[in-house]
Amino acid sequence: MIKIAICDDDMNTVNIMDDILSDIASANNLCIDTDCFFDGEKLLEYMKTNNTLYDIIFLDIEMEHLDGLKTAKYIREFNKMVYLIYVTSHKQYALDAYEVHPYQFIVKPIIKDIVEKLLLSISEILTYDNQFFDFMYKKNYYRIPVNDIMYFESNRRVVNINLKNGLKYTYYDRLDNIEDKLKNSKAEFWRTHKSFLVNVNFIATKKHEYVELVDGTRCLISQDRRKDINKKYIRVLERKEK
Repeated sequence: MIKIAICDDDMNTVNIMDDILSDIASANNLCIDTDCFFDGEKLLEYMKTNNTLYDIIFLDIEMEHLDGLKTAKYIREFNKMVYLIYVTSHKQYALDAYEVHPYQFIVKPIIKDIVEKLLLSISEILTYDNQFFDFMYKKNYYRIPVNDIMYFESNRRVVNINLKNGLKYTYYDRLDNIEDKLKNSKAEFWRTHKSFLVNVNFIATKKHEYVELVDGTRCLISQDRRKDINKKYIRVLERKEK
């Protein structure tokens, strides 16, 4: 699912862009979710209130109240990864917009072929970026390569993300949610215990009651998961022998 926001104070432009994106998604078998806004302040308010992280934002530069340049600066304070695409009638805004690192500019009137090339290009990047784990903490947005994560450890709703380089990130979530988010990841994670979600690539050995990671960390295996973990571990060993 690609989450997209369209923000333009011209209703006709918003409707045209929404229709174009819908047609492109349908023709290319893309799954998108699009929200429309007619004011930069409304977009920011919605993002903050709902903790929404968009993948792509089509943003008009010349809006009343809060223009696209100022809106983008606020967005970049808590989401540095979103693909900002400016929609404008005037190319001269390019230099002013450079500091918020827009992905591209679209000059009105909107041309479907140009939007399609951009959307497909970003879609390919986002598909690759499924190898990243995204989370928010204290209104800041983080993106970590999945292959750098050794294991997740939770204590009630406090989750520690432990990386192979020794760094640790802490934020609030449920391990069940994280497990669901990682189902489509190419990296394989095992839920060994209600408090542990382990990256298989970092398991050095498996004992009856725990798995030991390459750095010596021991992650418990709960009794009700031991049979399943044992089967999975045997499959891993068999794959390595081939």
